[in-house]
Amino acid sequence: MPRVASAALVEEPNAARCIGFTFAGRSFSFHDPNGADLVARTMQAGSYEAPLPIILMAAVTRSQGLFLDVGANNGLYSVLAAKTRPDAAGVAFEPYAPVRDVLQANLALNGVEARVAVHDVALSDSAGEAALHVPDSSHGLLETSASLEPDFQSTVRTVTVRKARLDDIALDGRISVMKIDVEGHEAAVLRGAVRRLEQDRPIVFAEMLPGAEPHFPFMTGLFTRLDYLMFRLRPDCAIRAEVIRFDPFAWNYACVPRVALAMFRECCTTHGVEILAPA
Repeated sequence: MPRVASAALVEEPNAARCIGFTFAGRSFSFHDPNGADLVARTMQAGSYEAPLPIILMAAVTRSQGLFLDVGANNGLYSVLAAKTRPDAAGVAFEPYAPVRDVLQANLALNGVEARVAVHDVALSDSAGEAALHVPDSSHGLLETSASLEPDFQSTVRTVTVRKARLDDIALDGRISVMKIDVEGHEAAVLRGAVRRLEQDRPIVFAEMLPGAEPHFPFMTGLFTRLDYLMFRLRPDCAIRAEVIRFDPFAWNYACVPRVALAMFRECCTTHGVEILAPA
């Protein structure tokens, strides 16, 4: 498991507190107003969603094309991808305005704002407006779990956001790597992206939480039909999965087109992640 080589709180000239850390030989900075960004702090400690950060960066290194960050949140994965290659370009989708402001600030802080286009829209399986369900924010942390799914978790309010299908959005190039983290709405994102999946054949990293279990058979069927192989990502291994199911030790999946399997294996073995047979 990759560890953070160095970590420190730094001060910008305007006295805004930031988190600085080194990961995979690169330096990163993230705004941390009032200590609210738990994602950045966990990444600073070297324990955020392992092994996804390093495997995603390795996949971006070995492929040419766009990186799509669906449910971009504070911009962690957009920044990681953009700083992986000096020519890497990304597209980030984040409908929740307070979080999107942090995302855009973090892109600028890391000097990659010109290479990551930000869309204030939620990807789904239809176009129009939708209610984004926002949980209780009295914890004082940056809200990372707003969802278009009304029953995904307890919420205290809703905000109206725009939604669209990925297949209806013009992109400047082919998608090579795609990350989806939309709190139970992953199946709808995929339904609205079938043409792009068929056409571009990207590696898809997607979160699979228990609230989305009713949609797991659809997602399993879709990836199987498109000749993708599915892997549950645990910190030290990638377990080949015949079907998508919730794993409390591996809620992130890598869905890999068969043509990219050798590249994915290289990403894993290079960083000490063993690939295991179905379990």
